[in-house]
Amino acid sequence: MPLGSMTKAISWAKLLTASCLRAAKRSKPALYSLKLARLLDGYRGAARGDWPALVGSVESIAHYAVAHRDTLIELDVNPLLVFATGSGAVAVDALIRLSEEVL
Repeated sequence: MPLGSMTKAISWAKLLTASCLRAAKRSKPALYSLKLARLLDGYRGAARGDWPALVGSVESIAHYAVAHRDTLIELDVNPLLVFATGSGAVAVDALIRLSEEVL
């Protein structure tokens, strides 16, 4: 890998690490600020969503990204289903691409 590319890759890894750590710390307020929060709070009599499971899932994804920052190329979780309180959340589909080369 050329030196310029290596420097860019290292800078990108540092940026990703910092962003993921900040995201994990702010995930709960960030999730509550989304328009979908009303739906998860039991909109129109529906069961309230499992907020702790949602927050835990988002934080786990962010921590995974940080732990694999040297090889992570792409991470996509879609959809992440949130069930009624106490019933959890589940990632139905996830795409994770890792590099064979450590950045």
